[in-house]
Amino acid sequence: MKCPQCGAEIPENSATCPACGFSLASPAPASSKGKTWWLTLKLTMTVGAILALFEIVLLSFGKAYSTPILVLGMGLLLIGYLAMRLLKIDSD
Repeated sequence: MKCPQCGAEIPENSATCPACGFSLASPAPASSKGKTWWLTLKLTMTVGAILALFEIVLLSFGKAYSTPILVLGMGLLLIGYLAMRLLKIDSD
């Protein structure tokens, strides 16, 4: 077996490369960072949608109490959407 870092020959049962010290231990399991990001973005977009819908309903009754809520809600939706597109996060 050859070391992936320096190319030196390594005994089969070795945990490190004798030439460069590169660790041959199995890589750490994949973290759930992608899933955490996905859940955070889903929550952000959900809150944004609720705020935007709340303000749209108020506007339909002629009660524009807080137009900034609509802007905030739409902003959260846009931020969530752009983050998902830029980070290419899958829901799986």
